[in-house]
Amino acid sequence: MPILSNLSKMISTNEISLGERTLTAEIKLYYDLHLPEMMPAPLLIALHGYGANKRQMMREARQMAPANFAIASLQGFHQHIKEPKEVDGPLRFGFGWLTNFKPKTL
Repeated sequence: MPILSNLSKMISTNEISLGERTLTAEIKLYYDLHLPEMMPAPLLIALHGYGANKRQMMREARQMAPANFAIASLQGFHQHIKEPKEVDGPLRFGFGWLTNFKPKTL
């Protein structure tokens, strides 16, 4: 509770302090995994672009990688809505990896 104690002192003395804190968090990671017949195997980690998903990236990675490679296709954890493909069709979902907030510090 030191953070709350310090915060209440700052409020009572009208101090203003800007800062950053680091929090540990867990997220669900979704991925597709392709394993070749012969193991062990080199591993290709495939990351898709903005608006795509792990399924699309696995398709591309399997076309590019040699047959003896294992492939892990990770899905970006920032979800967003995409327009329907056809009029009155269902909304779709795309995924991305990060935002442009302080990109030089990432």
